Amino acid sequence: MKVFVTEVFFSFQGEGFNVGQPRVFVRLATNCPLSCVFCDSKYARSESRLLTNEDLLLMKKHPYLVFTGNEPLFNDGPEFMKYIMTEVHPLYVEVETNGTCLPTSISELFTLINLWTISPKNPKTQSREIDTAPVLLGYLRENLLENYVTKFIYNSKDDEDFILSIVDTFKVPNFKVWIMPRGENRDVYLDHLPLAWEFALNHGFNLSPRLHVETFNTKRGV
Repeated sequence: MKVFVTEVFFSFQGEGFNVGQPRVFVRLATNCPLSCVFCDSKYARSESRLLTNEDLLLMKKHPYLVFTGNEPLFNDGPEFMKYIMTEVHPLYVEVETNGTCLPTSISELFTLINLWTISPKNPKTQSREIDTAPVLLGYLRENLLENYVTKFIYNSKDDEDFILSIVDTFKVPNFKVWIMPRGENRDVYLDHLPLAWEFALNHGFNLSPRLHVETFNTKRGV
């Protein structure tokens, strides 16, 4: 099977639940249905190459994977992930998703994924009108699947009502909520950190750093 990726690299998880832990990141070349004004991986929409044997060897050497975007559940993403997992037999798999996609093959992934990190997006942060409803979050909750967390990007105070609404609608426990400052670069991240910090603390949520942005700014592959 031909699998297309934007990049594959070994680094530390810089965000969310597994922050600080070494992971191999697999950025699938699947495009994304959303159009976030603060997207920090716009390059992934136009950069694509074939998965190589070297990529697979890296994953076998470090079998803790993160499938990330683009959007891993969009287009051929589910098939790409299944192929890689069949080849690598990873010990741990995290999927970073915006939650808007619910492919027909989703049930086949349930036994293979250790953690779904769902990052719902506020419709106001889209450059065009689009439905950002996190249908995957609803599906996981309806099927009593608890191997998920949520990670919200804090862009401005306008996001606060949206975040609280999602948390309330889907009955997400506070310990499964991470608030992460917007951060296309270090300056933007540091500008948004104080308000994100205050909001998370006031509501009993977790605060997520962006370790790679703090350390390397806009450098890729870290």
